[in-house]
This record gives sequence, C-alpha cells and structure tokens, in this order.
Amino acid sequence: MLLAWTVGLFVNHAEHRLSTRSSDYLFVYYPISILGTLCVIATYALIYNYPDLPGHTLPLFRWLGAAVLFNLVGFIVEALPRHQTQVQQQAREKEHQTIRDQANLFSWITFHFLNDLLQLGASRPLTQEDVPAVTPDHMKAHASSTNIGHAWDKAVARRVAIAAAVSSKTGEQPAVQYPSLMWTIFDYGKWRAVAMLTTRTIGLGLSYLLPELLGMLLRFVQETSEADKYPDRFPDGGPPFRWGILLAFGMLVASILSVINLAFSLHFTMEFGMEVRSALLHMVYLKSLVLSPEARQANTVGSIVNRMSVDADKWVNSFQLIPWLILTPYELFLGLWLLYKTLGISIVAGFAVIALLSPIQGKMGSVMITLEDEKMEKMDNRVRMMNEILSGIKVIKLYGWEDSFRKKVEKIRNSELASLRIIALLRSFIEVTFSSASLFMSLASFAMYSMVGGPGWTPGKMTADVAFVSIALFGMVNAPLGMISHCISCYISVKVSTDRIQELLVADEIDPTTVQHYSKQVPTPNNPTPAAIEMKNATMSWVKPSSDKEKKSASVEASDDETQPLLAAADDAKKKKTNKPTLSNINLTFPQGSLSAVVGRVGQGKSSLLSAMIGEMYKLEGSITLYGSVAYVPQQAWIIHGTLRDNILFGQPFDQAKYDRIIYASGLRPDLAMLPAGDQTEIGERGINLSGGQKQRVSIARAAYQESDIYMFDDPLSAVDAHVDQHLWEHLLGPEGLLKDKTRILVTHGIHHLEHVDQVILLKDGVVSEVGQYADLMSHRKAFYQLIKDYSVERKTKKHKTKKQLDGATVAAKDGNESDGSAETSSSDDTKLEPKSPQPIEEEKKGDNGSGGDAAGALTSEESMSIGVVGWPLYVSYARSAGFLNVVMSITLYSLAQLCHVGTNLWLKKWIGDVQDDEDAGVVTHTPVYYLSYYAVLVALFVTIDIVVHYVTAILASLRASTFLHERLLNRVLRLPMSFFDTTPLGRIVNRFSTDINHVDENLPIEFNDFFQLFTILAGSVFVISMSTPEFLIGVPPAFLAYTVMQSYFIKTSGSLKKLYHVSKSPLYSHFAETLTGVSSIRVMAGARERFIAINENRTDTLLNMFLPYIMVNRWLQIRLESLGAFMVFAAAIAAVWNARTLDPSMVGLALSYAMNMTRLLNYMVRTVSEIQNAMVSVERLDEYAVVPTEAPAETGVVLPEKWPHKGQIQFVDYSTRYRLGLDLVVKHISFE
Repeated sequence: MLLAWTVGLFVNHAEHRLSTRSSDYLFVYYPISILGTLCVIATYALIYNYPDLPGHTLPLFRWLGAAVLFNLVGFIVEALPRHQTQVQQQAREKEHQTIRDQANLFSWITFHFLNDLLQLGASRPLTQEDVPAVTPDHMKAHASSTNIGHAWDKAVARRVAIAAAVSSKTGEQPAVQYPSLMWTIFDYGKWRAVAMLTTRTIGLGLSYLLPELLGMLLRFVQETSEADKYPDRFPDGGPPFRWGILLAFGMLVASILSVINLAFSLHFTMEFGMEVRSALLHMVYLKSLVLSPEARQANTVGSIVNRMSVDADKWVNSFQLIPWLILTPYELFLGLWLLYKTLGISIVAGFAVIALLSPIQGKMGSVMITLEDEKMEKMDNRVRMMNEILSGIKVIKLYGWEDSFRKKVEKIRNSELASLRIIALLRSFIEVTFSSASLFMSLASFAMYSMVGGPGWTPGKMTADVAFVSIALFGMVNAPLGMISHCISCYISVKVSTDRIQELLVADEIDPTTVQHYSKQVPTPNNPTPAAIEMKNATMSWVKPSSDKEKKSASVEASDDETQPLLAAADDAKKKKTNKPTLSNINLTFPQGSLSAVVGRVGQGKSSLLSAMIGEMYKLEGSITLYGSVAYVPQQAWIIHGTLRDNILFGQPFDQAKYDRIIYASGLRPDLAMLPAGDQTEIGERGINLSGGQKQRVSIARAAYQESDIYMFDDPLSAVDAHVDQHLWEHLLGPEGLLKDKTRILVTHGIHHLEHVDQVILLKDGVVSEVGQYADLMSHRKAFYQLIKDYSVERKTKKHKTKKQLDGATVAAKDGNESDGSAETSSSDDTKLEPKSPQPIEEEKKGDNGSGGDAAGALTSEESMSIGVVGWPLYVSYARSAGFLNVVMSITLYSLAQLCHVGTNLWLKKWIGDVQDDEDAGVVTHTPVYYLSYYAVLVALFVTIDIVVHYVTAILASLRASTFLHERLLNRVLRLPMSFFDTTPLGRIVNRFSTDINHVDENLPIEFNDFFQLFTILAGSVFVISMSTPEFLIGVPPAFLAYTVMQSYFIKTSGSLKKLYHVSKSPLYSHFAETLTGVSSIRVMAGARERFIAINENRTDTLLNMFLPYIMVNRWLQIRLESLGAFMVFAAAIAAVWNARTLDPSMVGLALSYAMNMTRLLNYMVRTVSEIQNAMVSVERLDEYAVVPTEAPAETGVVLPEKWPHKGQIQFVDYSTRYRLGLDLVVKHISFE
C-alpha cells in the first residue's frame, strides 16, 4: 500500500506538469482504497471489541490510520487544478479542449468546474464572451445533423425499398409509408438512453432504500426505548448502538449516491435533447434550401420558422420528462413492493386505485394529442399571419389597415386560446387526479389493513413504523403518479412537434438533375462562340405532374388569404394550379458573351423562363444545360441584413479596384455620399431604409461582383428612373458595359434597349413565339411587331395623362434645393454629375458627423438584455395581467388544500396514539371505521379544493394573463412607428409572438402552480415538525439560510445565462427568415449556399453554448442542495440514535419523514424559483415593447364638419421630413398642392 501511494505521488507530479486533467484511475483508486481501509479498521474494531483493544493491535491500527491519511493526501493532490505549462497549453489548443474536458472526475461528478463561471455571474451580469465553450463536438449543429440525418435517410431508404418491392410485385405504385422521425431519433440515441435509464434506475433504487432504512431506524429507536421499560423482553439490553450509527450512515450514503445518479440521468437526458434540437434546427434549415416549388408554396415562412422556434424546442423543454415516463412502472413496482412488505396484502386496495386511474389517464392522453396538434396548427397560422403583417407593415400603415389586420390576428388567437383552455382543463383534471392518488391509495390501504391486515386476516395494528414508513412510501409513489400527467403531456408535445418537423423533411425537393451544370466551354476554331445555355424541347411546370405526386398522409394546406409563398419568382407561379405546363417545348441557345432580351406581356412566362434555367421548376420533358457559373438578380430585390458593402461583396473577398468599378457602373456612388457611413452603413433587414431603385441597384451590383459567366436579370430596370436606366445600360448591362464579355439574359418590359441586344425572345402563353434580332422581328410584322406597337400607344397615352395631371401642380423650391421625397430620385439627379471614371470609395463622404465609423452607419442594435434578476415590479405587472383577485384566490385555496393534506397526517398520528393508549389500557375507545371516516372527509375536502384551485390558476388567472399580454403586444406593435421596424430585425419581433408568447401560455402557469404547491407544502412541513419535535427546528434556520445563500449565488448566473440564451435566438431566427426569402439567389450564387449554412451552424452552436451551461449550473445546484439535505437528515438520525432511550418513536418517525420530504422540497423550491425567474424573462421581453413610443393616436377628439372634406385637395406648405430622429432631412422645405 505504501509502495502504491509512493508511485501515485510520482504519477501525480508528472500529471501536474504534462497532463491537462487528472487521472480517472487514480481518482477511483484513492476513494476505494480509503473505503477499503476503513472497512478493515471497522472489522478489527468489532473483532477486538472496541474500545477495549489489546495492546498488540495498536501498531496495526496506527498503520491503517496512516494509510487512510496517506490516501487522503493523495486524493487531495490529485484533485488540485493542473498547471499551465507550455505542453499543457499546446495540448488544450490542439485537442480543442473545453473546461469540461479538462475537469477531473470529481469536478465532473460535482460540476465543480463551473465555480469560476458562477463566481463571475454572482459579481456582475454575464455577456456572451464570459461564457466558456462547453459544447462537445458531437452536439454541434454540423455533427449532430449529419449523424441524425444519416439515420433518418437510412430509415427512409428502407421504406422506399419496401415500396419499390411492392410495386415490382403488384405493378402498382403505392405511397411510401415514411418511418417515424421520433422513433428514428430514439433508435439513434439508444446507447445514450442506456446511460440515462441506468443512472436513473440506480438513483431510484437508492432513493427507495431510504424508507426501508427509516423503518429499520424507527424499530431501532422503539426497541431501544422499550429495552428500559421491559428489560425482560430484551435480555441483551436491546440493539447495539453501532447498529443505529450504521443505519444513519447508510441513509447518508444512499441519499448522496441517489442524488448524483439522478442528477446525471437528467443531465444526460437534457444533453441528448439539446443535441437533437441542434440537429433538427439545422436539418430544417438544410431542407428549406432544397424545397420544390409546390413544397415552398405549401410551407410558408411563418410555418417553417415556427418549426424552428417552437417545435424543435420541445426536445429541450419536454423531452427531459420522457425517461420518467419509461421508468414509472419500475418506480411504482419498487414503491408497491416496499408497501407490500409494510402493509401486506392490504396494498391490493392501493393497487386497485392505480388500476382505476390508468384508463382515465390513457383516454385523456389520446384526447390531448389531438388538441395539442390543433393548438400548434392555430399557433402556426397566428405566427404566419404576424410574419406577413410585419413583412408588409409599411403598406399596412400607408393604407391604415392596422385595425383590420389586428382583428384577423385576434380571430386566430381566440381560436388558439379556445384550444389552450380545453387543454388546460384536461391537464388540470389529470393533475388533480394523480396529486390526490396517494391519499386515495393510503385511504384504501389503511382501511383494508385496519380490517384484515393482521395475521390470519385479523385487524392490523397501526404502529409508528407501519404508518410513517407507509407515509414516506406513499409520498414517493405519489411522485411518479403526479408526474404521469406531465410526462404524457410532454410526450404528446414532443411527438406532435416532431411529426410536424417530419412533414417538412419528407416534403418534395427540387430535382438536381433538372439543369445540367458544366464548366464554361473553351472556344475552338470549329466552335468560336460556344453556347452558355442550351434548352432543348424543355417543357416546365410549377406543378408536379399528378402521376408523380407522392400522396402523404399529413400535408400542409396553405390558404390563399393567409399565406405568403416562399417562391415569388413571377406571377406565373401564383396562378391556379393546373396540369398545363407553364413553359412548353422551349428550344433556345444563348451563346457565350451574348446579350439576350426576353419580352412578352404580363404572365406569359418570362420570369418562369429564368426560374427554369436555375432549376426552380419541374422539368416534364427536354433538357437544360448551363456552361459556367451563374449570377441571378430576382425581380424583387433581396437584401440581407448588414452593411451595404456586405450586400455587394456577398462573401467574396474585397478588391478595391473591382469594387469601385462596380459601384460606379451600378450608379451607387451618389447614394454612398448620402448614407451616414458610406458603404459601411447598415441598410437593415430587407433593405428597409433604401428605396426600391436603390435596392435593385444593390442587387445588380452584388451579381456583378460575383464575376460569374452567366448573368440573369429579371426585369431589374423597372424599379429605376429613366436616366438611371440609361446609366446602368451604358456602364454595366449593355454592349459596352462592365459585363460586355459575359452572357446576359435580361427580362424586360421596356423596348428602348431592344435594338442593341444580340437576340430578342418573345414569349406568349409559355411558348417561344419569335426569336431574332430587333430589326428582323420588326420587319416580320408578326407578334413582336404588334407588341411593340401596342406598347408605344400605351406609353404615349400615359405620358399625355401625366402631363395633364402636372399642369395644375405648383412646386416651389426654397434655398435652391429640390426633392420629391424619394431617395431614388434624389440619387438619380446626382447621377448626372458623376465623373467619367471611378474614384476610390475611401474618398467619398462618410457622413455629416465626419466619423465615417460604424456608429454613424449602424441601423440596428444588439438586442437589449436587462441587468440582474427579475424585479418585483415585473411580478406585480404579471399579477395585474392575471387579475389580483385570481392570485389571492389561488394562494388562499392552495393554503386550504395543504391544510387538509396536513390534517390527514395529524389525524393518522392521533389514530396511532389512540391505538397505543387503548392497548396499554386494555380497552377499545373507537373502531377503525371512526378514524377512517374522518380521514376520508379530509381527503374529500383536499380533492374538492384542489379542483377549484387548479381551475382558478390554469383558466381564470393564466389564460387571462396570456390574453392580456398578447393583446397588448399586438396593439403596441401595430401602433409603433416605421422607424422602429427600420431598426429592429423581423426575427426579433416574431420571436416575441412565437417563443415568448408560448412560454407565457404554457410554461409560466406550470411553474407558478408548482411554486404555490411547494410553498404551502413546506409551510405545512414546518408546522408538523414543530408539533412533533420542536427541538429539530433549531437546525431549520441555519439550513434555510444556507439554501437562501446558495440560491442567491446560483440564481444570478442562471438568470444571466437564460437571458443570453433568449437573446441568442433572435439572430438565428432572423437569419433563417432572411434565407427563406432569398433562397433562389442563395442556391444559384457560387459559394453562397455553403456560406449561409456555415452562418446557421455558427448561430445554432452559439445558442447551444448559451443553454448548456445553464443546464449544468442547475445540476450544480441540485447536487449541492440535495447533498446538504442528506446531511441534515443524517444529523437528525444521529440525534435520534443518540437519544433513542428517551424519544417517542412516533415523534421520531413523523419528524424524520417530514425532514426527508422537506429537504427534497426545499431543493425543488429553489429550482422552481429559478425557473420562474427565467420564465419571467419572456414577460420582461413582452413588457419591453410596452414602453416603446407609439405613433399618434389613430383617432382624436377633434370634431370635423359633417360635410368635411369639402373638396379633394392635399396641400404641403414648407414641408420637411426625415426617416427617423437623428438622421438628416430627406425632404426639405417643399410646398405644393
């Protein structure tokens, strides 16, 4: 042993210099060695009848004691932190080790490695930079989505193979029965499930050992106290003192080991849930990039974002309770078996109660699955509607449609609240049923025991060990019974949400073979102008042929009035679905370096032609071949959230000369001079602070900067003024423009550039009507000639009308400044003054403040995060939302319910005391029926009050708060000024209406219900303990103080981490929504898809790294609080053993059973308070918009004349305006009418 210790010290020394973490083997060796040596010492002490040890044994005990001391020193040295040598630092960097990777076994078991983070969080609010990297590689978005995606693809492939086999035998084409995504994930994580269930099984077994040890301790106290009263019954003087000490130590060890196992079971479960959530987030993102045209029409932006923000979150918020559901039979078996040992055959009555309640649970569970699905669908509709409203808020405000759209949202919300109300009623009924199940079980079991529970079916005797061990076991059995409703509800939520994600994952994808891509062809003598694009007999459609459609059982229907298709390529895409192809028999060739114009009337297939070339449509016949890279400019300009330079570079490296040429060619130089920080100005989500023409020119500049071989322009010139049109044509698009050597295809409604293109393509009803040069087509005098003629007549008519409208207009300019209030026109005027050659961008004006820095160009700010814990004013605000009367009623009713519950235990104590007194007196004062009757009355009162309080809490209070908060948020958002929407990302606002409202709807009611229950139970426990053993209360204040200090130490860090987690969601959701609106451009631009996927991975990993430490600090708290509780019970047990001869066994039993319960409840109380604090962050985020200044009231008290207005006239007098406070005037002193 000395040699092993010496070798261990040398290994320790080497580890501190070379290794980044302690040896697990040494960490296991030292405790086992210490424990084994202590067992040897105890054995010798028993053999030699300690303390009367013979002299020759003293050296042996000294050596054994020294061995314990040496091993303890070795353990302490092994536990010390590692050094920061160069070898260790290099190892950490090379292996990308996190603080959790470097933690030794003891630190990992106790989560001690989080102490530095907790200390920092207790001293000040945390930032994202303060949170260390703790996420293992396999949990990150790329790895997790790859692993789970591979498992899902294999499962789908098996089902497709089965369908193919059936088809080959029957000749029919059966629909593919897709596997369950949820069970595929379970199969993927089966080995993780083994770890979860094993640790939980061990933890539950040890926890159920505690009542058994309690019963043995009570019998020890009873026999010890009776040994003095009846010495003839105990000739050996009663049980030995060391037996009581051993039982107390057994309770301590069992408690601590149970805590550690249960904590790690929950941690493993949460980690797996987070891994799945990361995978699903990324899988949904990847799927959104390959959705087919029909799938994109069916799955709107709002519904897909909802799958990310709500459905994927269920694997974190709800999945943690599913292992409880799996092990509930095991837990019930342990409890019922121990109850059988205590009560005998009488437990059959309690088991009958379970058998009676189980069918009710199953029936309600099946009903809740349907209701949960309906609720999520209604929530989808609401979030989708809000997404559309926020996307078109400028138009809605322009037309004054706020009230109309508010009513539409409220209609959907009321339908959602109706589903929530029914779900809350069912959940409340289930909770009441199972929270009172232990009382029903005890009533039935005690009734049978008191009648026929004794030997030979004689009446059983109610004793302290029988009663109080049964109470402890009934309380433990009540936990799984009470959790069944939560577990089933969570399972339902996870299943419904996973099925919704599965619907998207099995949606139809674009066919990658629709367009054949090859590298750019090299000219040869035989082929001096090779083709850039070839279309041969191409027949294309936006609708998949009926014969090829997969009939899925769960398809998403999108109504025309409530959905905004992701695909907005052309009006053709929005036509009523028919089997008629959009494009038919297209035969076209676009030579390299050519400039082609696609013309035709509205809805003839011009935009669809470009969409077909980039693979956005279904190919029915023929072929499409592209030679070279492609850049695409959609008809609706797509702007990403970032600076103007970011939008143009689009991930490409910055080249000053090239950048300056493109800025000049795209006519953006005057715009840079106007912007506060030049090209470093943040132009906002969807380009909200740019005019339509500016956005289109940014989109054109982005395409030009890509240096692609083929450029496709979908009518970009329609959004710009005539002179800007001419500038773009001369310097960028036309025969002498910057792209003159590239292949350009221009969809246009204009005719003034057609004379200068290489070929004109006329589309009519999706068919190529004519192809050729402008002069040739005009000379043919066919459809193209008629189109040009009709267009010329229309343009002359429009000009004549415009001239008449302007004849009466008076425009007076002051100070020599003219502006029509349009950013496009203002910049267009300046375009005439452009220099003939590009100038370096650095020389441009950066803003009036002269800074040219990021501050001047910043449009949006980081999402605000409150400092410190949630304050009382927020709770008062939430109570006001729920109704103060409802809150007072809830607290009162919870107190009355707990009073009845405590009354059942006090009545049971009286029953035991009366039975003992009657036995001593030799009389029978009352029959068991007397005691059972009062017991039943108390149980009935508890159940009745519990039903009422759940109704008040879940229906009257919680839903009232949900209704008020959503209604206030909706009204405030619709009345906010446009400057707010210009500076706030859409995803940040949608996050309030989805995630935060969902937390208020579902999470907060559950947390407050748990808090009130725990508070009243703790108050009842203190009351019972004070009635039974007042001396025990001496230790309660110090313990409560320790709990309070630990809570305050923990809750600051926990709150900061939860807030960081919420703040990290908005960038992820904003990026996702942004991707969905520009998915066509992302797919076609070289490298864009990979870059956007990398951004999504990074933001998903950031979100995970904010949440994982939050989960870990909760386990940190759980292990410490419950270990502290175990030592409290140990101290009480030691005190009971020490005073066993003078204490009443019934009082000891009552005090210890409630002490065991109270330590567990205090732990739950701290965690519940923390969860409430974190859940209240959502209320805080909703309240945040309640203080943002709104627009002027829609209605005022001004009384207008009955016949107002007398005439239709609008007059502007010396009018000036700016986009928002702090910016320069964009319209200056104009007057007109």
